[in-house]
Amino acid sequence: MAEDGANVVLACRTEQKCATAIEEIEKTTADKNKLLQVQNKPTITLGKMEIMVVDMASQASISSACEDFLNDHDKLDVLVHNAGIMATPYGTVEWKGDGGKVTNVEKQFATNHIGPYYMTGLLKDILEKTPNSRVINHSSSASAFCPVTELTPYITVTESDYVTTDTYGCSKRANRYFTFGLNQHLTNVCCVDDVYLFVFE
Repeated sequence: MAEDGANVVLACRTEQKCATAIEEIEKTTADKNKLLQVQNKPTITLGKMEIMVVDMASQASISSACEDFLNDHDKLDVLVHNAGIMATPYGTVEWKGDGGKVTNVEKQFATNHIGPYYMTGLLKDILEKTPNSRVINHSSSASAFCPVTELTPYITVTESDYVTTDTYGCSKRANRYFTFGLNQHLTNVCCVDDVYLFVFE
């Protein structure tokens, strides 16, 4: 996207991860430009790249990152959810509901689905007011690992019932469900699951 001239906000768990990604993009583009110059073709001008530090398993981190984004930007053309962890040791993170109730959410499910769900909700207004905006949810064919269609038990699965591949698969199936739901509830926003990514002209 940056090579197409878009201004890109890279969301990473640490500033160093973002800085490394930006360096790699700049190096790759510079290598392409060398070849383009030899071929007497127009070179690539990168769009602006910004750093956003956010932990997608942390409700507080997501809230803070979205607040900063909304203070600095007046539109959001494309929101790409591609954060993910897989087959990690059992762990939980705390999430607070609307009524203040705290729930211990399994960490894979929190990172892969609950975090993106929460972030999209915080950015809903800016997405809806940006013409032709899109949400892209990075799911996985591993959603087939999920043995059920009702996913709620996997949000708060206990350590004794925890199967890494099942829980990962269910978090990816949740991404699919989320995409379907967004298309029904967001106004003027196109939402796609990039395992089955369509091109819209």
